[in-house]
Amino acid sequence: MRNIAFAYKEIDEYTKDLKMDDAESKLIFTGFVAIIDPPREEVPFAIKSARDAKIKIIMIT
Repeated sequence: MRNIAFAYKEIDEYTKDLKMDDAESKLIFTGFVAIIDPPREEVPFAIKSARDAKIKIIMIT
């Protein structure tokens, strides 16, 4: 199961100089989402087939 938390922050004006610490502090929590998304049965075969064909695989989870 994957859990994702959501939050936001209101900013008075747009700035390119916003520091990460400032952006990530004093956030307003809005909730969680939990999802279940198991890989399908054919995924291991598809990955092996792609690797055998010398295709570079990049997985983002």
